[in-house]
Amino acid sequence: MNILFLTSTFPYGEKNSQASFVQEQALTWAKKCPHDKIFILAPYHKDALCQETIGPLRVFRYAYWFPSHYASLAYPAILPNLKRNPWLILQLPSFLACQLVSALRICTEHHIDLIYAHWVMPQGFIAWLISHLKKVPFVLHNHSSDLRIFLKIPFIGRRIAAKILSAAQHICCVNQTLKTEAARLCPEATEKMNVLPMGVPLSLIENNDDIPETSYDLGFLGRLSSKKGVQHLLKTLQMICTNSHRLRVGIAGDGELRQELEHQAQTLNNVEIHFLGFLNNEDKKSFLQQTRVMVFPSLEIQGDIEGLPVSLLESLVMGKQVIASRATNITQLPEWESIQEKIILLNNPEDHHEFAQALHQGLMNTTFSDETLRHLMGRYLWPNLMDDYFTAFNITTNPKTP
Repeated sequence: MNILFLTSTFPYGEKNSQASFVQEQALTWAKKCPHDKIFILAPYHKDALCQETIGPLRVFRYAYWFPSHYASLAYPAILPNLKRNPWLILQLPSFLACQLVSALRICTEHHIDLIYAHWVMPQGFIAWLISHLKKVPFVLHNHSSDLRIFLKIPFIGRRIAAKILSAAQHICCVNQTLKTEAARLCPEATEKMNVLPMGVPLSLIENNDDIPETSYDLGFLGRLSSKKGVQHLLKTLQMICTNSHRLRVGIAGDGELRQELEHQAQTLNNVEIHFLGFLNNEDKKSFLQQTRVMVFPSLEIQGDIEGLPVSLLESLVMGKQVIASRATNITQLPEWESIQEKIILLNNPEDHHEFAQALHQGLMNTTFSDETLRHLMGRYLWPNLMDDYFTAFNITTNPKTP
């Protein structure tokens, strides 16, 4: 079978700051189904190749604005870019048209049997159009607030969203809230929806014999955007720091708020904050090993919501002490009843007194490491989780050739 992954963001080199979960999923699919051919279509970036091969994956990138170095819609993420610069909406029609033309060409040249659209908008919309033009079936993955975009389109938005959901063979949502929203838009599609987050690379738990010494009291890992709540972490840090203890904090990731957050960090006393930038998988593993408490203070910003942070799952899989807000949707995990006593749950990151209490509680436990947590959350390692995807998509894995 030939599968085309449609995505609006994809890694384009070792030093870029793009999340790699689509690539990791595709690589796991190819490993479990070695007879399938996997193609990836993503937007072009000036530091990327138009075509390349990554292991068994064929990656194609389409230019959507000319000259290409003015293309600013896709990376690091479409919604934050539009909020920062509303004029980028002018690039959206070209983005959609170029993605559609490129996807149609790949479907024709490589005889695509199934399209896997990550994000309902815009990739789900493109997959829906192709299903009418080329009769290629598609599955959807609803990651965050992209389905809500249709509700902002007057008169026809809700109807288009319902048609896309109805036409999909299957719909994966990364949490129950997103599934409920999708089912409300298209009740007849409810039976073909399920909740499946993105997974965690196996490399995070392999070869952990030599664990580095602790370098950070607190850590954050993720995109530096408003909905991740790092700005509230920094505000709260000033409340809990004393002259008797200097906190070391590692902030890993990149994004549109990085410069603002670095400036904010300079105003804090008795806190040593290191901005580490984007980390590849090996550096990410080392960072998680070196950090005592991982903090995920997500919140909803102007309708932009979290799905389920992969970095949160990565921390749990490694058995880390975690402080997580309700907006991360951690309470929607099927394992929540079994793990809730091990998690410090933050109701509202904007309540800095509550946040300070959560940080104190996390920092008091100096030896947290939980094998039960590792075992329970091992389900989310890609080799395990991918079997759930195949079941949802009704795909039988091909046996490996002898």
